[in-house]
Amino acid sequence: MQVRNGTPASELPVAQWRKSQASNPSGCCVEVAELPGGAIAVRNSRDPSGPALVYTRAEIGAFLTGTKNGEFDDLYPGASATIASGRPSGGLTRWRGSRGGSGCPRDSCA
Repeated sequence: MQVRNGTPASELPVAQWRKSQASNPSGCCVEVAELPGGAIAVRNSRDPSGPALVYTRAEIGAFLTGTKNGEFDDLYPGASATIASGRPSGGLTRWRGSRGGSGCPRDSCA
């Protein structure tokens, strides 16, 4: 099966979806899954059958490196980040700040 961006996540039966331990238990999460051939699929947990975005390992690696380096911190203004160990982080990890500790706006979680 050729997997392309926008393929419904429900059509990826071999995907073992997982999310961060820092994710909100009520469903405001991004989930990832490794696909056969090494590609990485990303979906919104609030729409588990919705479209999946598919990336190469190199693309995911570049994004994670940028996240760890703080390149996307401006997307969550007013918050400070810490990793599970409590150490300050350079990127989007476990958030504490004006939007609550869940990592998503208080009114948008399903």
